[in-house]
Amino acid sequence: MSIDNRVVVIGTADGTRSIARAKTPAIAPPCCTPGNHGPIADGCGMRRSPCGTKTASLTRRRLSVAWTQGDAVGCSGVCHRLRMKVRIGYALGAVPSLYPRARRELAGLGLVVDDLDRLGFDSLWFPERINSMQLDPIVAMAYVAGRSEHLKFGPAVSVVPGRNPILMAKMLASLDVVSGGRCLPAFGLGIANTAEHQAFQVDRKDRAPWLNEALPLMRRLWEEDVVDHEGDRFSVVGARVLPKPIQQPLEVWLGGQAPSELRRTGRLADGWLA
Repeated sequence: MSIDNRVVVIGTADGTRSIARAKTPAIAPPCCTPGNHGPIADGCGMRRSPCGTKTASLTRRRLSVAWTQGDAVGCSGVCHRLRMKVRIGYALGAVPSLYPRARRELAGLGLVVDDLDRLGFDSLWFPERINSMQLDPIVAMAYVAGRSEHLKFGPAVSVVPGRNPILMAKMLASLDVVSGGRCLPAFGLGIANTAEHQAFQVDRKDRAPWLNEALPLMRRLWEEDVVDHEGDRFSVVGARVLPKPIQQPLEVWLGGQAPSELRRTGRLADGWLA
């Protein structure tokens, strides 16, 4: 069974985060073919609807329904237990006492990267805090790209409001290329902190509309050869981002816990950082 569509679950402890990334099945079980469905047929459609004219896909939403209804999906009375690959990542937290050398010295960060890569961790994540000892996520990710062989990396999360989406798309695409396809973009509105908001020079009421327009534009720039866009904040004609990311599509996760942020994640993103 092929797999796709990452789902993320994050647990926090003492200022650090352990991140579990799970890939969910992207296609229905082999027996799930047109006209061939049994009593457990969530793989064929939501609410056990009849199969269509093509082999149905098992989307993330259908997977969650199937999982809660018995942890198995199948057709013709045959159950196929779903399997998920869970990958563990690590996010540097905001507590200075944890990995203190990584806050003060580049060599210290190198030790963290080397250990995570050697021990088989999936990914390393960098929070974006202007008024803290955190490194800039783009700079830190570039360092990880050059230092490691297998370790993936991402911002947790990168603040979009106040930034040019074309330049962001270029930087992240470049990181994906130089790392051989290991960049994991994650975006958000930023933490609820006046000093952090002031650094980006965007009114609170304008942050969400900025992200809502910028993210689809970045996706188009990663996937399309030439992009024309006319929006409330950005206007481009014949825009291009080269080289394209190695990962196609380049998946995007969003952070946030407010109901509006969760709705945005469902509309625009491939995964959620909680």
